[in-house]
Amino acid sequence: MSLGHVGFTSFIAWPVQLESNTFGKRNRGANRFELGAGASEYLRHVAISRLFLDNVPHIQASWPTMGMGVAQMALLGGADDAGSTMMEENVVSASGTTKFSASEQELQTSILRSGFSPQRRNSDYDHLETPDTTNALPEANCLPPSQIVELV
Repeated sequence: MSLGHVGFTSFIAWPVQLESNTFGKRNRGANRFELGAGASEYLRHVAISRLFLDNVPHIQASWPTMGMGVAQMALLGGADDAGSTMMEENVVSASGTTKFSASEQELQTSILRSGFSPQRRNSDYDHLETPDTTNALPEANCLPPSQIVELV
């Protein structure tokens, strides 16, 4: 881009979660089945985002909105960023999500179990030193491919 502007650094697919917010409660959660996005729709969205947003270098798997298991599958579908431990979160929690924090060990374990290598980063996506917080979890250790998944 011109004048030193980078453009977008990442894309996060946040699905509409109508089952637990004010709009969803109006019709007793029926929106979840009529309008909301489930896991398969979310994973398709991530995969299509990776294909079409080739000018956006990073696609983030959203574990706060979809859960850790679906976020692991999103890494296999094209996401290369597992997000952060989020010390404070105000946006996703307003939709009714109850899990909006994770330890670094939990995120690293999730990434390893997906078959990737965790890598700390800052908000500019510069790689930082990544301590191994999973050494006490032998079942989490597996042989990761050469891809690196970003971890804040």
